[in-house]
Amino acid sequence: MLKYLVDVPNAITAIGLVLAIGAMHLTVNGHPDVAIGVLIWAVMLDHLDGLVARRMKNRPREYALVGGDMDSATDMVSAAIVPGLLAMQLAHGSILSLVSSVLIALAACLRVGYFNNFGLVETGRFYGVPMTYTAPITGLFFVIAKFWTSFSIAAVLPWELIVMAALHVSPYGPPPLRGAGLLLVFLYASVISMILILL
Repeated sequence: MLKYLVDVPNAITAIGLVLAIGAMHLTVNGHPDVAIGVLIWAVMLDHLDGLVARRMKNRPREYALVGGDMDSATDMVSAAIVPGLLAMQLAHGSILSLVSSVLIALAACLRVGYFNNFGLVETGRFYGVPMTYTAPITGLFFVIAKFWTSFSIAAVLPWELIVMAALHVSPYGPPPLRGAGLLLVFLYASVISMILILL
């Protein structure tokens, strides 16, 4: 079974999972800013593994099938479990943070199940907002909190997760990121993560 990790896209997915677990470790050890900076890169690797997989020729189908499920499991951790943990940690286990964590996890579960079975809608767009949007948007809120002292990330994060959960399962979604759009997302991730990790 370990042979599937030798496959380049699957190895990228595995590194993303390691980063997401690292973000959990940073969260419980009191470094939420660094945690979200690291988490953003776990999510960026989710974009990268798909890009690499699409460009690989003659990739064995079994590697792609295993990789698809690895990707879904990693998405659940990086886009739902870690943000939920962050919310509960920062809000000291409030009921609202618990509710938001449950909702984002349920939405992520539904989204993974739907996408794995049906893919994009007929117009080539996602059904709902992809889970990979949660960490970068959360990162933006953390940056705002860094420079605006009266902005409470602990108060805002649970509400953000509730909104993201609703968007994940809504019938409206964007097209997949390609080309210049993907490059802009990586640039955004670089700037946001550097601010969070280094400042």
